[in-house]
Amino acid sequence: MKIRHIFISLLSSAMFCSCEGFLEETPKTTLTSVAVFGDDESATSAMVGCYALLCQYDYFAQTFWEAHNMNSTEYTSAITNGNYATQLSNFTSNSALGTYNSIYRTAYAGINAINLMLEKIEDAPVSEAVSKNIKGNGHLLRAMLYFNLVREFGGVPLVQKSITTLEEAHSPRASKESVYEAIVNDLDEAWNNLPEPGANQTGFPHKWAAKALLAKVYLTMTDGKEDSPYWELSYNMAKEVYDERVYQLVRPFSALWDPTKENSVESILEFQLSEMTEGRLMSVNMPQDVNLIPNVTFNSNTARIRLNPEIYDDFVSKYPGDPRFECSILHTSINQLMNNGTTPLRYIYPSDVTSIWSVFPFCRKFIDKNSVGTKGANNFIYMRYGELLLILAETANELGYPEALGYVNELLDRARDADGDGNHSETEIQPAAWESGMSKEEFRAAIMQERRFELLGECHSWFDERRRGEEWLLECFRNHNSRTTTTKYASKPGMYKYPEDIEQVRKLMLWPIPLEEITNNMSISQEDQNIGW
Repeated sequence: MKIRHIFISLLSSAMFCSCEGFLEETPKTTLTSVAVFGDDESATSAMVGCYALLCQYDYFAQTFWEAHNMNSTEYTSAITNGNYATQLSNFTSNSALGTYNSIYRTAYAGINAINLMLEKIEDAPVSEAVSKNIKGNGHLLRAMLYFNLVREFGGVPLVQKSITTLEEAHSPRASKESVYEAIVNDLDEAWNNLPEPGANQTGFPHKWAAKALLAKVYLTMTDGKEDSPYWELSYNMAKEVYDERVYQLVRPFSALWDPTKENSVESILEFQLSEMTEGRLMSVNMPQDVNLIPNVTFNSNTARIRLNPEIYDDFVSKYPGDPRFECSILHTSINQLMNNGTTPLRYIYPSDVTSIWSVFPFCRKFIDKNSVGTKGANNFIYMRYGELLLILAETANELGYPEALGYVNELLDRARDADGDGNHSETEIQPAAWESGMSKEEFRAAIMQERRFELLGECHSWFDERRRGEEWLLECFRNHNSRTTTTKYASKPGMYKYPEDIEQVRKLMLWPIPLEEITNNMSISQEDQNIGW
């Protein structure tokens, strides 16, 4: 972390705002760390401030989303001038890239604010219910942040008390195992303190979110090794959540991406964004100057992030007519608003035109049709019940449990229900239910592909490509590269070939510890840097 920047900012402000303001998505981050725990309302404002800190540009509002998607095989960048987007998309970045530092620094700013909150709430004159709720949310958020960090950077400084001196800011890297131990402990505390379903406020998680996230943590801890004990731990934890029936699949699938239907029964952990704050997920996904938003006559959306063409190809090949496809991918053609509306249709993909415009499809999930500008009201959904079903299916398959098929078919049943009425008409036949008979290896490949279809654009591919080990990541790169040589778009800007040298692949399993951290943290040197960086 950039020590002086974080130290000064955290001593002067704990990023606190009002609860009402959070739900109205207007974070206020001006109260000092000394004056916020006098009663239930102000203490709750401190908790809301921790959420608000993570809803800013440098984290879930844009940078986190951009970095994980562009640095995966799912997306590429339409910007080819060598800036951060290009470097992430073609895997040529280095430790000086500001994107890495922004994510790292913001995560630790959040951790320090949470640490301060957890310390202050111990002796605060607040009700027991408020105290437990604040503790539960604090431990859940801290676990989530360390879970992000350990997957992104490997072993990182394990800071579990608020930083009050410059000396305390010089923390060495902890082992990956120690970080995961702290994550599990935090999620246990979150489970013990978060409210029951129905007692939590809208937009905030209840206690079962802790077990759902722990199932995902255990899944990652398997490292893709077939004999890992964490497969069973992950399955058992996810099965507890499943059996409790506290979450449901939203019908139809398209409703998940309607900003007027946010914080749904499918949401496990969701962060509130809006046009009024930093909701930029739409602007980086939507084409420039198009008529997709009725209330906007001209927009300057950047469209800098585009899907690799094989995402489109694989989706339509496996599930022709899948309603999720049209909700998730913008393709074929769009009307532009330039030149007084006289500009002809812009063809995207697939198309006989091979301009930069026509090479890559767009992600459609984050286009807010009610927007009046370049920002949208789409929340950032960190985890939802649809993913939990996929975790159950994946872990059950690895354990040899026959019910693996049933979990994924529950998800596909929702996907077929285009009108959301709970029934299937004669035309609602895709995606078809999976049939039995697949080997463990075949099911494994199918479930990883299903995660790509169901969770497209939701910041999972970067992690999925790495959590099964470097050989899995290498195969992901090879699959993409094989497609770049068989398409007419092979020579177009943004159609990158990814490394296949195993040393390069091993390097790309993690991001580098940011150069600013190595420069400023006296307990971390270049010798502590991740392999290859």
